[in-house]
Amino acid sequence: MLKHTLLTTLLTTFVIAVAAPISAQDTEEEPQEKSWSGKGEAGMVIVEGNSESEVINAALEFSRKKGGWEHIARISAISAENDGEKDAESYLAEWTTKADFNARSFGYGETRYFEDRFDSYEGIVSIGLGAGYRVVMRDHVNWELSAGVGYRSTEFEETGEDQSGTTFLANSLYTHQLTETTFFSNDTRVESSSDNTFVQNILGLSVTINSQLAMKFGYETRYNSEAADEDENTDTITSVNLVYNF
Repeated sequence: MLKHTLLTTLLTTFVIAVAAPISAQDTEEEPQEKSWSGKGEAGMVIVEGNSESEVINAALEFSRKKGGWEHIARISAISAENDGEKDAESYLAEWTTKADFNARSFGYGETRYFEDRFDSYEGIVSIGLGAGYRVVMRDHVNWELSAGVGYRSTEFEETGEDQSGTTFLANSLYTHQLTETTFFSNDTRVESSSDNTFVQNILGLSVTINSQLAMKFGYETRYNSEAADEDENTDTITSVNLVYNF
């Protein structure tokens, strides 16, 4: 069952990835404009923490830069089955828009839905506004920091307590083109409120296969300062994905 699900996910992901740029070309009225670009990835994952399973991982990302504006859309899913029963799920859907003030400074707005059924919280819906600064801007190395304030809606599963309210946001994105074919990234996100502090860190190492395909090794850490008695505060996700760039 798991192998069948993995194959289905891989095929679906890459069919969408291949179809997207073709559709964009067919409907593009102004060829000189830069269209959306993106990537799709899928692979196997090993989860340790509140759940220990072999699972599948799939994600899509679309982005566009034009005239000082940048738009990024992401969706991802993790699903696990044990003896034919689904026992772990994680979903993410988010949209981020950045507007440059100058070459280094920018403002941003985001909306995000995140549900990790490995942790102690119901699905989290959040919106936020903030500002950022590109600390390092080099040919092969980039590092940007941002911070803001937002509102998030969620419940603590164990008690049903509503923990919606103001949250403070902080992000760090570091990227380094190590060699012509090797790319490293470290993406950190912090959401801090009076009830809980959530930290998500994603390490990635991609090795280019050809102009469109790459192999990506990932290590993700998810931490909640407040967890239910039977849950752990930290989950880790190790992944090996095939990435298709378009």
